[in-house]
Amino acid sequence: MEMAKENKISVIIPARNEEKTVGKIVSALVSRYCLADNQVINLIVIDDHSDDATAEIAKKFGAKVVSRSDPNKSNGKAETVLEGITQFPSDIYVLFDADVSNFSPIWLEQLCKPLEDPSVVLSKATYQRPITNPNSNTERFFEGGRVTELVARPLLSLFFPELAKFGQPLSGEVAFRHNLIESTSFSAGYGIDVGILIDVYLKFSIGSIQEVDLGQRTHSHQDLSSLSSQALQVASAIMQRAGIDITSAPGYERIVRPGSPDEKVPLNELRIR
Repeated sequence: MEMAKENKISVIIPARNEEKTVGKIVSALVSRYCLADNQVINLIVIDDHSDDATAEIAKKFGAKVVSRSDPNKSNGKAETVLEGITQFPSDIYVLFDADVSNFSPIWLEQLCKPLEDPSVVLSKATYQRPITNPNSNTERFFEGGRVTELVARPLLSLFFPELAKFGQPLSGEVAFRHNLIESTSFSAGYGIDVGILIDVYLKFSIGSIQEVDLGQRTHSHQDLSSLSSQALQVASAIMQRAGIDITSAPGYERIVRPGSPDEKVPLNELRIR
Protein backbone atom coordinates (compact mmCIF):
# COMPACT_ATOMS: atom_id res chain seq x y z
CA MET A 1 0.00 0.00 0.00
CA GLU A 2 1.44 3.35 -1.09
CA MET A 3 0.81 5.28 2.15
CA ALA A 4 2.54 2.63 4.23
CA LYS A 5 5.85 3.19 2.42
CA GLU A 6 6.46 6.51 4.15
CA ASN A 7 3.95 6.59 7.01
CA LYS A 8 3.25 4.53 10.09
CA ILE A 9 -0.45 3.63 10.05
CA SER A 10 -2.66 2.49 12.88
CA VAL A 11 -5.98 0.86 12.06
CA ILE A 12 -8.21 1.20 15.12
CA ILE A 13 -11.42 -0.77 15.54
CA PRO A 14 -13.47 0.14 18.64
CA ALA A 15 -15.62 -2.81 19.61
CA ARG A 16 -18.14 -3.77 22.24
CA ASN A 17 -19.91 -7.13 21.99
CA GLU A 18 -19.21 -7.61 18.28
CA GLU A 19 -18.17 -11.26 18.26
CA LYS A 20 -20.30 -11.97 15.19
CA THR A 21 -18.43 -9.59 12.87
CA VAL A 22 -15.08 -8.54 14.36
CA GLY A 23 -13.30 -11.77 13.37
CA LYS A 24 -14.23 -11.40 9.70
CA ILE A 25 -13.02 -7.80 9.64
CA VAL A 26 -9.70 -8.59 11.31
CA SER A 27 -9.15 -11.70 9.18
CA ALA A 28 -9.81 -9.79 5.96
CA LEU A 29 -7.30 -7.06 6.84
CA VAL A 30 -4.63 -9.50 8.03
CA SER A 31 -4.99 -11.64 4.91
CA ARG A 32 -4.76 -8.77 2.45
CA TYR A 33 -1.97 -6.80 4.10
CA CYS A 34 -0.11 -9.55 5.99
CA LEU A 35 -0.54 -7.47 9.10
CA ALA A 36 0.62 -10.22 11.40
CA ASP A 37 4.21 -9.56 10.27
CA ASN A 38 3.85 -5.89 9.35
CA GLN A 39 5.78 -3.37 11.43
CA VAL A 40 4.36 -0.35 9.59
CA ILE A 41 0.62 -0.96 9.91
CA ASN A 42 -0.80 -1.63 13.37
CA LEU A 43 -4.16 -3.39 13.55
CA ILE A 44 -5.73 -2.70 16.92
CA VAL A 45 -9.08 -3.74 18.33
CA ILE A 46 -10.00 -1.71 21.41
CA ASP A 47 -12.33 -3.85 23.49
CA ASP A 48 -14.80 -1.63 25.32
CA HIS A 49 -15.79 -3.93 28.18
CA SER A 50 -17.34 -6.65 26.02
CA ASP A 51 -19.06 -9.48 27.83
CA ASP A 52 -18.88 -11.80 24.83
CA ALA A 53 -15.91 -13.26 22.92
CA THR A 54 -15.04 -10.09 20.97
CA ALA A 55 -11.52 -9.76 22.40
CA GLU A 56 -10.66 -13.44 22.08
CA ILE A 57 -11.85 -13.64 18.48
CA ALA A 58 -10.02 -10.47 17.43
CA LYS A 59 -6.78 -11.74 18.96
CA LYS A 60 -7.22 -15.18 17.38
CA PHE A 61 -7.41 -13.67 13.90
CA GLY A 62 -4.33 -11.50 14.34
CA ALA A 63 -5.27 -8.14 15.84
CA LYS A 64 -3.55 -6.45 18.73
CA VAL A 65 -6.23 -6.28 21.41
CA VAL A 66 -6.32 -3.54 24.03
CA SER A 67 -8.89 -3.57 26.81
CA ARG A 68 -10.26 -0.27 28.07
CA SER A 69 -8.20 0.86 31.05
CA ASP A 70 -11.16 1.75 33.24
CA PRO A 71 -12.58 -1.59 34.41
CA ASN A 72 -15.88 -0.12 35.55
CA LYS A 73 -17.14 2.15 32.77
CA SER A 74 -18.15 1.93 29.14
CA ASN A 75 -17.89 5.59 28.19
CA GLY A 76 -18.49 5.32 24.48
CA LYS A 77 -16.82 5.37 21.10
CA ALA A 78 -14.62 8.47 21.41
CA GLU A 79 -13.01 7.35 24.62
CA THR A 80 -12.42 3.90 23.14
CA VAL A 81 -10.75 5.35 20.04
CA LEU A 82 -8.56 7.61 22.16
CA GLU A 83 -7.33 4.57 24.06
CA GLY A 84 -5.86 3.26 20.80
CA ILE A 85 -4.47 6.61 19.68
CA THR A 86 -2.72 7.11 23.02
CA GLN A 87 -1.07 3.70 22.96
CA PHE A 88 -0.10 3.63 19.27
CA PRO A 89 1.36 6.96 18.07
CA SER A 90 1.23 7.01 14.26
CA ASP A 91 1.36 9.27 11.22
CA ILE A 92 -2.02 8.10 9.90
CA TYR A 93 -5.00 6.73 11.78
CA VAL A 94 -7.78 4.72 10.14
CA LEU A 95 -10.99 3.97 12.02
CA PHE A 96 -13.39 1.15 11.20
CA ASP A 97 -16.60 0.19 12.98
CA ALA A 98 -16.72 -3.38 14.25
CA ASP A 99 -20.32 -4.22 13.36
CA VAL A 100 -20.02 -4.17 9.55
CA SER A 101 -21.10 -7.46 8.00
CA ASN A 102 -19.96 -6.76 4.43
CA PHE A 103 -16.53 -5.31 5.25
CA SER A 104 -13.96 -5.15 2.45
CA PRO A 105 -10.23 -4.78 3.23
CA ILE A 106 -9.82 -2.60 0.13
CA TRP A 107 -11.52 0.12 2.16
CA LEU A 108 -8.19 0.70 3.90
CA GLU A 109 -6.47 1.63 0.64
CA GLN A 110 -9.45 3.65 -0.55
CA LEU A 111 -9.55 5.74 2.62
CA CYS A 112 -5.79 6.32 2.69
CA LYS A 113 -5.52 7.26 -0.99
CA PRO A 114 -6.69 10.90 -0.61
CA LEU A 115 -4.07 11.48 2.10
CA GLU A 116 -1.37 11.15 -0.54
CA ASP A 117 -2.25 14.80 -1.15
CA PRO A 118 -0.57 16.68 1.74
CA SER A 119 -3.38 19.26 1.81
CA VAL A 120 -5.93 16.58 2.78
CA VAL A 121 -6.30 16.06 6.52
CA LEU A 122 -9.43 13.92 6.69
CA SER A 123 -10.67 11.18 4.36
CA LYS A 124 -14.27 10.25 5.16
CA ALA A 125 -16.37 7.39 3.82
CA THR A 126 -19.73 7.68 2.17
CA TYR A 127 -21.91 4.73 1.18
CA GLN A 128 -25.42 3.41 0.85
CA ARG A 129 -26.85 2.08 4.11
CA PRO A 130 -29.72 -0.29 3.31
CA ILE A 131 -32.21 -1.06 6.03
CA THR A 132 -34.21 -4.29 5.87
CA ASN A 133 -37.97 -4.33 6.27
CA PRO A 134 -38.56 -7.27 8.66
CA ASN A 135 -42.08 -7.82 7.33
CA SER A 136 -41.14 -8.23 3.68
CA ASN A 137 -37.38 -8.91 3.96
CA THR A 138 -36.80 -6.17 1.37
CA GLU A 139 -34.01 -3.59 1.54
CA ARG A 140 -34.59 0.16 1.37
CA PHE A 141 -31.25 1.55 0.29
CA PHE A 142 -31.65 5.16 1.34
CA GLU A 143 -33.32 4.77 4.73
CA GLY A 144 -30.36 3.68 6.84
CA GLY A 145 -28.80 6.35 9.03
CA ARG A 146 -31.76 7.67 11.00
CA VAL A 147 -29.68 9.86 13.33
CA THR A 148 -27.92 11.28 10.29
CA GLU A 149 -31.08 12.34 8.50
CA LEU A 150 -33.19 13.39 11.49
CA VAL A 151 -30.54 15.10 13.63
CA ALA A 152 -27.10 15.58 12.09
CA ARG A 153 -28.00 16.79 8.62
CA PRO A 154 -30.67 19.31 9.73
CA LEU A 155 -28.33 20.82 12.33
CA LEU A 156 -25.42 20.90 9.90
CA SER A 157 -27.67 22.59 7.36
CA LEU A 158 -28.39 25.33 9.90
CA PHE A 159 -24.90 25.90 11.29
CA PHE A 160 -22.41 24.41 8.81
CA PRO A 161 -24.27 24.15 5.49
CA GLU A 162 -21.19 23.14 3.48
CA LEU A 163 -20.88 20.02 5.63
CA ALA A 164 -24.52 18.99 5.16
CA LYS A 165 -23.62 18.05 1.60
CA PHE A 166 -21.49 15.11 2.74
CA GLY A 167 -23.20 11.80 2.11
CA GLN A 168 -22.47 10.28 5.51
CA PRO A 169 -21.36 12.94 8.03
CA LEU A 170 -21.53 10.37 10.84
CA SER A 171 -19.61 7.63 9.04
CA GLY A 172 -17.33 5.62 11.31
CA GLU A 173 -14.90 4.76 8.51
CA VAL A 174 -12.34 7.57 8.33
CA ALA A 175 -8.62 8.17 7.86
CA PHE A 176 -6.81 11.23 9.18
CA ARG A 177 -3.37 12.66 9.81
CA HIS A 178 -1.75 12.94 13.21
CA ASN A 179 -1.90 16.75 13.09
CA LEU A 180 -5.66 16.52 13.45
CA ILE A 181 -5.17 15.09 16.96
CA GLU A 182 -2.81 17.90 17.88
CA SER A 183 -5.26 20.62 16.88
CA THR A 184 -8.73 19.40 17.81
CA SER A 185 -10.81 18.04 20.66
CA PHE A 186 -12.84 14.85 20.41
CA SER A 187 -16.48 14.88 21.44
CA ALA A 188 -17.32 12.05 23.77
CA GLY A 189 -19.28 8.99 22.73
CA TYR A 190 -21.02 9.12 19.37
CA GLY A 191 -20.26 12.81 18.86
CA ILE A 192 -16.74 11.89 17.74
CA ASP A 193 -17.44 11.46 14.01
CA VAL A 194 -19.31 14.69 13.35
CA GLY A 195 -17.02 16.51 15.77
CA ILE A 196 -13.94 15.55 13.76
CA LEU A 197 -15.67 16.61 10.54
CA ILE A 198 -16.54 20.07 11.88
CA ASP A 199 -13.18 20.62 13.55
CA VAL A 200 -11.25 19.86 10.37
CA TYR A 201 -13.55 22.19 8.44
CA LEU A 202 -13.09 25.02 10.94
CA LYS A 203 -9.35 24.62 11.50
CA PHE A 204 -8.20 23.69 8.00
CA SER A 205 -10.81 24.18 5.24
CA ILE A 206 -13.51 22.36 3.34
CA GLY A 207 -10.85 21.41 0.80
CA SER A 208 -8.92 19.47 3.44
CA ILE A 209 -11.77 16.92 3.62
CA GLN A 210 -12.22 14.30 0.92
CA GLU A 211 -15.16 11.93 0.65
CA VAL A 212 -14.58 8.34 -0.48
CA ASP A 213 -17.41 6.21 -1.87
CA LEU A 214 -17.17 2.70 -0.42
CA GLY A 215 -20.31 1.47 -2.16
CA GLN A 216 -22.63 -0.27 0.27
CA ARG A 217 -22.22 -0.75 4.01
CA THR A 218 -24.34 -3.28 5.90
CA HIS A 219 -24.41 -3.37 9.67
CA SER A 220 -26.68 -3.95 12.63
CA HIS A 221 -29.36 -1.35 13.34
CA GLN A 222 -30.01 -0.20 16.88
CA ASP A 223 -33.34 0.33 18.57
CA LEU A 224 -34.81 3.77 19.13
CA SER A 225 -33.82 4.00 22.79
CA SER A 226 -30.16 3.57 21.85
CA LEU A 227 -30.49 5.98 18.94
CA SER A 228 -31.96 8.61 21.26
CA SER A 229 -28.74 8.64 23.29
CA GLN A 230 -26.64 8.81 20.14
CA ALA A 231 -28.74 11.63 18.74
CA LEU A 232 -28.30 13.73 21.87
CA GLN A 233 -24.53 13.32 21.77
CA VAL A 234 -24.39 14.16 18.05
CA ALA A 235 -26.59 17.22 18.54
CA SER A 236 -24.45 18.37 21.48
CA ALA A 237 -21.23 18.05 19.47
CA ILE A 238 -22.66 20.13 16.62
CA MET A 239 -24.14 22.82 18.85
CA GLN A 240 -20.95 23.20 20.87
CA ARG A 241 -18.99 23.87 17.71
CA ALA A 242 -21.64 26.34 16.59
CA GLY A 243 -20.90 28.37 19.72
CA ILE A 244 -24.05 27.43 21.58
CA ASP A 245 -23.63 27.18 25.35
CA ILE A 246 -25.39 23.89 26.02
CA THR A 247 -24.58 24.19 29.73
CA SER A 248 -27.33 26.83 29.94
CA ALA A 249 -29.95 24.24 28.94
CA PRO A 250 -32.09 23.01 31.88
CA GLY A 251 -31.13 19.39 31.24
CA TYR A 252 -27.42 19.91 30.61
CA GLU A 253 -26.27 18.24 33.83
CA ARG A 254 -27.13 14.69 32.88
CA ILE A 255 -26.89 12.64 29.71
CA VAL A 256 -27.24 8.91 29.16
CA ARG A 257 -24.10 7.19 27.92
CA PRO A 258 -24.37 4.60 25.13
CA GLY A 259 -24.41 0.98 26.19
CA SER A 260 -25.34 1.75 29.78
CA PRO A 261 -28.88 3.11 30.15
CA ASP A 262 -28.45 3.92 33.83
CA GLU A 263 -25.06 5.60 33.65
CA LYS A 264 -25.13 9.40 33.56
CA VAL A 265 -22.42 11.97 33.00
CA PRO A 266 -22.50 15.80 33.02
CA LEU A 267 -22.97 17.29 29.57
CA ASN A 268 -20.12 19.70 30.20
CA GLU A 269 -17.76 16.71 30.06
CA LEU A 270 -18.79 15.86 26.51
CA ARG A 271 -15.76 17.49 24.91
CA ILE A 272 -12.61 15.61 25.76
CA ARG A 273 -9.05 15.74 24.50
